[in-house]
Amino acid sequence: MTFRGRFYTEQFGKPIMQMSARNLVIKLAKRKLMAFQRARAVTLECTEGKVWLTVEGQPGDFQLGQGEQLRIDSDGLAVVQGLPCGVIRLVGGVESKTICLQ
Repeated sequence: MTFRGRFYTEQFGKPIMQMSARNLVIKLAKRKLMAFQRARAVTLECTEGKVWLTVEGQPGDFQLGQGEQLRIDSDGLAVVQGLPCGVIRLVGGVESKTICLQ
């Protein structure tokens, strides 16, 4: 599984980095937002702390604690934030997937 995408600051729309990874781990700074798109069928796992997540096209918001995970069922904008801090891992399924990180 390879992830390819762009990172954006809290001012969504301004790319700050492009990268590829097989098993993408991201540390969320205190109360900072991160957003990404095109992640349908990707599993987001909270590996440390606690995070809040909302996904366009997927009803409700989610709070995940350490060891909890959520499969993303939409290619819409997903926004995640540490509560107050957290570490997430994005893991894809069997087939290759490209996501756009903002």
